[in-house]
Amino acid sequence: MKKIIFIIAMLFFRFSVFAQAQELEQLKINLEKLLQLKLMLAQAKQGYQTLTTGYNAVRDVTKGNFDLHRKQLDLLLVVGDKVRSSPAIQRSLTNYRSVEQEVRGWMQLARSLGLFNAKELDEMNQDFLLVSTQGKEDKETLSLVLSNGTLRMSDAERLALVEMLSSNSEQCLALVREKVKAQTAISVARAQAKKDREAMRRLYGL
Repeated sequence: MKKIIFIIAMLFFRFSVFAQAQELEQLKINLEKLLQLKLMLAQAKQGYQTLTTGYNAVRDVTKGNFDLHRKQLDLLLVVGDKVRSSPAIQRSLTNYRSVEQEVRGWMQLARSLGLFNAKELDEMNQDFLLVSTQGKEDKETLSLVLSNGTLRMSDAERLALVEMLSSNSEQCLALVREKVKAQTAISVARAQAKKDREAMRRLYGL
């Protein structure tokens, strides 16, 4: 019986590791896309600053049409009410709070169970750290998109980014829950195997 439980646990563990590896690879891809997005946003901000410098240099020369264009461009610096009221903003913030809480709660439990060795705990922590890193990057990007006077973007462009960040947050939360579910199953199998071994020792007086 003990061998059967052990074999089942190992098979489940290998399947979980394979599935998690694929999920982590997708998460890495998402993180790379997010970093590219942040670079684009930074370039947009730099472009605006350069443009502002140009305006200041010639505004006294061509006052009329320049002021009109400046006002039109300045409107793109203002975050519209439609963007600020998007449900996707709250979804993102709620999802990432859940990610942080569930990761912290599981890691505390995993350490207290005594069923995982130091290497396994470190690998768990590194995997979760990758998810947490994406969460922090997403929140920084969200703050940038929602700040007046930072980026020249239309409300439609801002809403598209907000929705993308919300989708990322849902993926991160789903990944955390899948990993916790898989690791919980492993811990249950190991706890049962440990219980069976102790029962055998008591039975045979070992």
